[in-house]
Amino acid sequence: MKRIVIIVLLLAFSFGIHAEPVYHVNLPHGVAFINRNGDVVIDAIGSFLDGYAWGLNTEFNGIGIAVLSDKRDNKYHLLTSDGEWLYASEKVLVPASYTRVWEQVSETVWRLINFDGEEYYKIDLGQDFSITRRDLGYFVEGKAVVTDNTGSKVISENGDVVAMFPYRQNSGLWYYPGEYLDSGIFVGTNGNLMENSLQFAVLSIDGKVIYGPASANNVWPVGPPSEGKVFMRPGYVDTNGNRGKDGSGYFYGHHYTEGLAAVIMPGRKDPDHFYAYYINHDGEIVIDGEKLGLTDARPFSDGLAAVSTRPPVPTSNIRKAMDIFNDNPFTSHLYKEGKWDAIDKTGKWVIKPKFPDPFRFDRGLALLKFDYSYTTDSMVKMNLKPLTTSRYVYIDKKGKVVYDSFKTAIEQFTSSVKTWRVVDPGFVIE
Repeated sequence: MKRIVIIVLLLAFSFGIHAEPVYHVNLPHGVAFINRNGDVVIDAIGSFLDGYAWGLNTEFNGIGIAVLSDKRDNKYHLLTSDGEWLYASEKVLVPASYTRVWEQVSETVWRLINFDGEEYYKIDLGQDFSITRRDLGYFVEGKAVVTDNTGSKVISENGDVVAMFPYRQNSGLWYYPGEYLDSGIFVGTNGNLMENSLQFAVLSIDGKVIYGPASANNVWPVGPPSEGKVFMRPGYVDTNGNRGKDGSGYFYGHHYTEGLAAVIMPGRKDPDHFYAYYINHDGEIVIDGEKLGLTDARPFSDGLAAVSTRPPVPTSNIRKAMDIFNDNPFTSHLYKEGKWDAIDKTGKWVIKPKFPDPFRFDRGLALLKFDYSYTTDSMVKMNLKPLTTSRYVYIDKKGKVVYDSFKTAIEQFTSSVKTWRVVDPGFVIE
């Protein structure tokens, strides 16, 4: 009995039991987690190089659970955003809920289990399984959407199939897996983007198509369903497939959060340029971005929203507008003419323009990621290009930097590689 207690205590100290909000950072020597004050509360844990990249996801991505691997015990661990360790396995894991997890059985087969290993559902994702697609659903309101070669299914946490239909759950379209299914609706796809046959439809959890199908050429969903609506250009569709007062007239619209949605449309006074506005569920403009000079905006979180005052995009330049507002990874970096700040729900400026990219607050902090490059004398002698890696910066709701992984990296590099030096910091924090 005494030996068991000692082992439990060692494990607790090894992994850290903090029961406080934690935030993920990447450091040169592995993955670490900080608290709201910027203190490292879980030391760097080196991740495996093999396995599915998203199976090793160490960011919370809006669902409150991260997966990371630890070389010390060769297991994958579930960590909550509150710093609690839920489950560990020698097999690759994908979060499903706070009581369920997807565990890999073979190259393409996964099973849904609880933390005691009891199996509820098994799915073969097929040979076309891609690490860029999250076909294993996260449970929202007790339901999840899973996708295989035959189409999509809605299942309960006990593995019961609620509905089946040929539309695929194209979860690669957006970022927050916890919001794929909201208020009983989600977006499915049919066809192929490369063959110009891609179609979208809004479906209910009983398999009924409530809106669509619509060609990708004229309708493109921007984000997941949220607060009972999903943006299907040029407006929002509700759980009944209807377009309400907020149903049309927008070039671009983000998903609803905290009762508001950020939309992009031609200025009411300057119709030749695009501006950002915030509307409520009745389609009423709550924050007039044209008056504030807002030309881009993001959804609210923690009562604040990231906005930009970059020069407005002419409505005649549709290509540039699409690249910017869709965050095209191949071209959006060409249009960083302005910096990002934050406003509250009254339209009051809270954080002055100073950051290079948009950000989203989560439990009081917001993460900004940008690259920096470095080199060493030996690399220069061998004519090797500088190496580039990510810099993690967390700010509080006043815009104050509470943590910057760049400082930690400098300390670690200079202590081991004396000739290490920064080539480009990526961004200078004022």
